[in-house]
Amino acid sequence: MKKLRILSIIVLLAGLATFTISTMARKSKDKQYQPLGFTLIQTESLTLPEADPVQVGIWTRIANKRGEWKHTIQRFNEDGTISVQENVGTERGVYKVFREENGAPAKLELLSAWAEPDSGWYSSKFYRSSPDFVREEQILGYTAFVLRSETHGPGAWTEHYYIPKLGPTWVKMVDYRPDSETMTVEPVSIELREPRADFLKVPAFPVSYDSMREKIDNLQRSGRKEAAEAFRRQLSSVQNK
Repeated sequence: MKKLRILSIIVLLAGLATFTISTMARKSKDKQYQPLGFTLIQTESLTLPEADPVQVGIWTRIANKRGEWKHTIQRFNEDGTISVQENVGTERGVYKVFREENGAPAKLELLSAWAEPDSGWYSSKFYRSSPDFVREEQILGYTAFVLRSETHGPGAWTEHYYIPKLGPTWVKMVDYRPDSETMTVEPVSIELREPRADFLKVPAFPVSYDSMREKIDNLQRSGRKEAAEAFRRQLSSVQNK
């Protein structure tokens, strides 16, 4: 159950962060930086009230100057095993990679269409002008801009830390719940350079569209017809490539 909750938080937070500032990014004209290749390594930890943090995972995100990326999460399970989750974002789309496990077939699960990141994401001015901006902090020698959202109930909040040179990739995240565990993902290494050309090899697995279809159905049922139609267009676009 804990793993499922962590995963759902990650998906929710990534969606919220993108939704909150993507429109502003498109409007920003302050292009201080250009997209760069990088490798970002982060640790994931959970902290229960009045307890010390416990590291539960290691995240690795590699991106090239086009904005294409691979994201790998290694989690340490309570039974001593290590699970691996991998997502990739290329011109083919954004996929979750399911490798063969316990006899289940390997596959790629389509999560969304892929689009190159807008140059606004690389602007210091953009983050300072966000209504969610709360402060600046130094992280591993870089100036990070902290955006805070308070959408989980009284006393709860989530902060994402962005470094303009890394564009739309947040480098640190703290998800605080006063009556539950606090989840923290923070960087231990940031390397700015173009990765090897073969880092983004996507396995030639069959593609499943079940997640996208389920997302569209849920949006339709909740009355969000425009959002459902947008994802339906994404699905059609990827299937036609």
